[in-house]
Amino acid sequence: MELTDIHASGSPTGLEDFCSTLEQLSEIVGAITALEDAKAEAASKKQHFLIEGYLKQEQALVLKLRGLEQTRVKQADALGWKGLTFRQILNRTSEQQKELLSPLFHNLSLQTKQLAGSKESADRILSLRLKEFEKALEGNLPPRFHETYV
Repeated sequence: MELTDIHASGSPTGLEDFCSTLEQLSEIVGAITALEDAKAEAASKKQHFLIEGYLKQEQALVLKLRGLEQTRVKQADALGWKGLTFRQILNRTSEQQKELLSPLFHNLSLQTKQLAGSKESADRILSLRLKEFEKALEGNLPPRFHETYV
């Protein structure tokens, strides 16, 4: 179902804008997930020089994400959904709106879950590498680490 099926006027509606924002949020969350995966891979391969670039990209995406989230909240407020969860919104919408919103909510939810898993993996690997560096600084260098980095 397309938005034009619901609103034949051709002009953007609050619902259309809201749906567009949800799509953009999903895309950005997906991009952040890819960066988390790349950070984890770089850390696991001891390619630490790559991580700073990933962090800068991630910071820019997080700023966009925050801006889009503020936009989504304002749009939801304007549609009469102030403070409602996605499930609550679906319970208050028409069948046509449910058909439109449900896949968007589902996709954003999946993207968010994937991000959480990727972030957890990246954090775990980065923490392990940090512990290795701390041991190296304490003078407890594993022979291989010393040969590679010193």
